[in-house]
Amino acid sequence: LVGQIVAPPRVYDRHVGAVLEVSSLASPPGSSPSPAHGLVQLAAPRFAAVQYGTWLTATGRLETPQNTGDFDYRAYLARREIYSELSFPALEQAAGPPPHPLYHALYRLRERAGVAIQKLLPEPQAALLRGILLGDDSGLPAALDDAFRLTGTSHIIAISGFNIALLAGLLLRLAVPLTGPRWTVWIAVVTIALYTLLVGADPSVVRAAIMGGITLFAGRWLGRTLYTYASLCLAAFVMTLLRPAALWDVGFQLSFAATLGILIYVEPLSRRAQA
Repeated sequence: LVGQIVAPPRVYDRHVGAVLEVSSLASPPGSSPSPAHGLVQLAAPRFAAVQYGTWLTATGRLETPQNTGDFDYRAYLARREIYSELSFPALEQAAGPPPHPLYHALYRLRERAGVAIQKLLPEPQAALLRGILLGDDSGLPAALDDAFRLTGTSHIIAISGFNIALLAGLLLRLAVPLTGPRWTVWIAVVTIALYTLLVGADPSVVRAAIMGGITLFAGRWLGRTLYTYASLCLAAFVMTLLRPAALWDVGFQLSFAATLGILIYVEPLSRRAQA
């Protein structure tokens, strides 16, 4: 397979996980390559030179993803339009066009931020902060990851409305004196969109970004009262319109269910607590 790495690789203890967008296929190896397209989940050796935008020639056995235990790994990849995997292939550098400049700049910034965090903090605190700020939880030690799962606190690491609210609030506080309240809305919306791409655009953060953008635009720019249920429905509509398979993504389902629960129960519970 000849293709390009189209997402930031995730580094694990024994391998590097990456998504390869295929442009040509030669089977058997050495035969004339023919055009091909599609995504392949790549499991590369731990210290392989694999990063976003790299063009590779990968030689190995292409297989259908296998489920492990109770986790439906095959369906998980299929929802991301990945139907094949290549484990520990022989890798060589290949030539090809450069990656998208915007994504390249964002992922480079993410990489540098991760390095800076690693220099400032010891492990596992550095890995935890990378997960909370940058959406990269691949460096969490297995014991710590299991502890979060067993205590039901894994959502602390997941980037969602909390991060978006902090980012929007910080931008509004800093930029309003310089640009005025209305133009600050656009600065905040663009920054939220870029941050969403930076951290990987998982369902929870995309949902939060869409709802945050609607809140800023309707409340700050148009000066209208926001009906939060409508913004939640609009976020679901946009996300499933762009990627219909997201409807079966557990992250998508939990994010919307949790947000709906907050909208339904927070106000009456708050009134009871204050009474």
